Amino acid sequence: MRLTNAVNAMALAMCLAGGMWPGQIAMLKLDSIVRPLSPLMRSLNDDLGDQLSPIRVDALPPGETDLSLARVRYLSGAEIADQPIDGPRVIILVSGELNVRPALPGAVAYRESAVDMALPLAPSAEFTVEIGTTVVIPAGIPVQLRNASDTDAEWLQFQIETPPTVCPCGEDRSRIESEILSSRTLPNAIPLPATLEISRRLLLPTEEVPAAAPGSVQLVGSVAEDSGSLKDEGDGSTRNQGTSPIEIVVVAISGAPDSETQRQSTPAAYHMTSPPLGERL
Repeated sequence: MRLTNAVNAMALAMCLAGGMWPGQIAMLKLDSIVRPLSPLMRSLNDDLGDQLSPIRVDALPPGETDLSLARVRYLSGAEIADQPIDGPRVIILVSGELNVRPALPGAVAYRESAVDMALPLAPSAEFTVEIGTTVVIPAGIPVQLRNASDTDAEWLQFQIETPPTVCPCGEDRSRIESEILSSRTLPNAIPLPATLEISRRLLLPTEEVPAAAPGSVQLVGSVAEDSGSLKDEGDGSTRNQGTSPIEIVVVAISGAPDSETQRQSTPAAYHMTSPPLGERL
């Protein structure tokens, strides 16, 4: 797929952000903290593959739910103040630099150079995201994104939100390009608390990403632009039908079959909450 100008469906999906509001609980356990994604690439059969620790999510859309994994590119000088949405967003920078300024507390960065260490992003302060850094933005936080460098900034972006109908942003998006790698719309809400898992791996020729477990939704996308080698098999699995390895990101979210049981058994690497919709900006 080719990158296209964001005056398309992705322009709607880019009106996003997420977060915890003052007074809400953010649980960060250093013994089970989210790891930053390393540029090292390993086979899916390698138990040492790069994977984020599970992220517990307590704020998701209350009904119909859109999930998307996209490649986003900000050309030099691009700047957008994104509006809050009702689900989380994850940014994985793969090239260039990106400046992130959250309006409220709750966003966290995980740098490659600080494995197992979380860096909370101060509200109204600008944070420079470098290659290998993962930024987690919970539901409800407006965030300003800016490329102040002389080169393009490109990242993979996963987000969950109520299907948008009209983009409220109104900014000039002529310097923003995007490509949806994988998406899914669910007719009903994901049961809370949910568990979000993200991994970055190398998919060898003929190798397959198995279908998600029952009760989970899985999205798969290539880190670099793909010439069509990554194939959805139609049964929930994804295969590399090409002759060269493909670096991929796999995102899976599963709802809680039993909320109380899930709360007790899921490591709280990051506890995402947000206020009722009526209390948001």
